[in-house]
Amino acid sequence: MPDTTVTLQLRHGSHRLVLEKSGHRWAFQWDPGLEHALMGHVAAMARDPHCPLGWVEAALVCRYLGRPSPTGHPASIRPSHRTK
Repeated sequence: MPDTTVTLQLRHGSHRLVLEKSGHRWAFQWDPGLEHALMGHVAAMARDPHCPLGWVEAALVCRYLGRPSPTGHPASIRPSHRTK
């Protein structure tokens, strides 16, 4: 995936992951402890035939989401997508 970039920002109270590939940009923002819920949303996007996020990209996102993080913060999941 030479045209794919991933940026991961970990901040107190919120995490943000940005994936860019082939003119598409997905930004995922979540609170610590909600990684598994966001993984479900990412898997649903990969299953959608109209969504350009494929299983390889979904696996990459889930790999980053699987990293340990503290819990106990307010719940919030905010995925977004845009085409450049």
